[in-house]
This record gives sequence, C-alpha cells and structure tokens, in this order.
Amino acid sequence: MHRTAAGTLESYLVRAQLKLRQPSEKSRGFDARCVSNLVWALVKLEVPTDAGTYGYDVVSSVSPLVVHFLPMSSSQGLANLLWGYSKMNVPVLDVMMMIVAEMTVRLQTKAFTFDAQALSNSIWAMAHVRSHMTDLDSLAGMPGLTINFMSSIAMAASHMLRKMQTSLDATHMQASMLESENRFSCQALVNICWSFASLLGDEVPNFPAVSSLFASIRAEALVRLCITANALQLNQAWILRLPGGFNEQALSNIVYAFDKAQLLDGGLLQSVYTVAALRLQRSVGRPTFKPQELCTLLRAAQSDVAQPWAFLATLQNQLLLSPDIVHEWSMSERSELDRALTLLETYRTAGLMQQLKLDHAMLTAQHAYSLLSHVQS
Repeated sequence: MHRTAAGTLESYLVRAQLKLRQPSEKSRGFDARCVSNLVWALVKLEVPTDAGTYGYDVVSSVSPLVVHFLPMSSSQGLANLLWGYSKMNVPVLDVMMMIVAEMTVRLQTKAFTFDAQALSNSIWAMAHVRSHMTDLDSLAGMPGLTINFMSSIAMAASHMLRKMQTSLDATHMQASMLESENRFSCQALVNICWSFASLLGDEVPNFPAVSSLFASIRAEALVRLCITANALQLNQAWILRLPGGFNEQALSNIVYAFDKAQLLDGGLLQSVYTVAALRLQRSVGRPTFKPQELCTLLRAAQSDVAQPWAFLATLQNQLLLSPDIVHEWSMSERSELDRALTLLETYRTAGLMQQLKLDHAMLTAQHAYSLLSHVQS
C-alpha cells in the first residue's frame, strides 16, 4: 500500500472514530458494509499487515470501527470480517472473538440469514487461526464460546443440507446438480468438514451437532458423487464444465476430513475412488490432480476399507505413458506412490495365485471324473 494513501486512509479512520464518540454526530461515508469491505479488500489485495507496516496501521485504526458496527453488520458482512481477520499476517484475535460472539448470537436467532459460503468461510477462519479453544475463549471472556460457535455453524449447515433435494433421476441430473451447487456448493460442503476435522480431529464424534453434520455431508456427497460418476461414464460434457463440483481438490479434501475425524467408511471412499479413476481417464497428458491431492487418496488405499484397484491401475497406466509426471514430486510423495503401487501388485499377485488354485482344482476334478468314468466303463 502506498504510504500517502495509507496515511490518508488512517487519518480518515481516526476522525471517524472521534465522531462516533459524539452521540449527536455520525461518521459520514462509513457504515458496517464499508468497514467489512475494507478489511476484506486489505486481505484480497495481500497488503502486508505485520506489525510496523502501513497495513497494520490501517487495521489498528479500523478495528474500533469494526467493533462499533458489529450489531449493524449483515450476516455476510460478519462472515467476511471473520475471514479477513483470520487471513492477516498477525490475526487480531481479540477482535475476531468479538465477531465470533456476535455471529453466535445471530446463528442461534437468525441462522437463515447465513448462506452456505458464509458458514464455510466462518468455520474455515477458526481452523486457519489454529489457536486453542480455551485460549480463544479467554480472550473473549466467555468460556465455551468457541464450542457454541462451532455447534451453531454445524446446526445451521445441517438444516440447509436436510432441505437439499439433489436428484439421481437421469432425466434431471444436470439441473439438479446445478441447483445444488448454487445452494450449497461442493467447495463449501468439503471446506466445512475439512475445517471441523482440522479443529477437532478424532474428537468429532464426541460433538453431537458436528457428528450429525458429518452424517448429512456424507449423505449429500454420496448423491453428488454418484451423479458425477454417471455423467463422466456417459461422457456428458456438462459435468466437465461444471464450476466446482467434485473436482480433484474436493475429492482429496473430503477423504482427508473424514479420515482425520475417524469417520471414513468404505461406501464414501469407494465412491471417491470411482470418480477419481474416471477423472484420471479423462485427463489429457498429465493427471489433473496435484501430487498432494493424489497422495491423500493413495494413503487411504492402505486403510483396506475400499477397493482402490481401478483407481490405482488407471494412475499406473498414466505413469507408464508419462513417467516424467513424478519428476517434480517430493521424496515423501514418491514414497507414498511406491507404497500404493506395491499394494496394487500384491493384489494382482494374490488374484493370480487364487486363479491358479481354482484352475488347478478344476483340472484335478476333471481328472478324477475322467478316471471314475474309465473305471466304471
């Protein structure tokens, strides 16, 4: 940020604060939406906000206005503020927790004013800060605030998902999927469970509201994965043009989240592998998966809860055609790939041995039957 521009903005913010202290006057040009947009813009423009920078000075000047305007902020504005503060180089945690307190009340009384993206951004912000819940509650002076906030987010998201009517009817799949993406995108779906898993880990099942949300997300994800698989198998162009949806990142993140929460099951993982294999088959030249996204799926193959063989075989075929794919992979990523391909070869060998045993048993039975027929004749 240019020094002169930052100084002018900072002085204007200070004057706005002074005016707000005088009950008879209003700060012209500044309202809740303006303040929310300013914080959001600082982050989106990647203005440095470390201590001693002009960005930090602007944030310090605007924060009292943020607190003042919280009750007047829209639900979207609150979500934008929380997301913006969490993305700063040095998050202003005390202001963040004031936003969380206001959002918690709003979620418990007017949850319908939040859309799926606002819920997703808000819980992601808490996960991004990576502070202990007790420390955050102490800053707010409200024990249990963080848990109440997370439970309120979970209940609001679950309520939205229960009203979803994503259809598996082949004649309405495209329209149904597009409508579902508009109402509750796959990105929001996956980011929410990723954030909760990052915050709570294997403790997710111990929080009823969050555990119920994971069950709702799983049910909705299975429907959308089924639609995606059907559309890819039928080479329907719309599924490739669909913004978002269960793309490579979403496939990886939902596996990561459910695995970290100790809730990954064979049904969900198998559906992910089906779509992942189909996406690999339709990628031209190089896989559209990033190495870390592939590695999440490769690690899950070791869990023995699903059949990853079609996915692994497709990946192996691509590597045979383009071996340079792994040249930029890290040593740990290559190691994960080697483990998965070794697992595939073990499966193939075991299958071959089983087939040889069956063939041998059949030949033995045929030989015995031939001998018996010869004796009887």
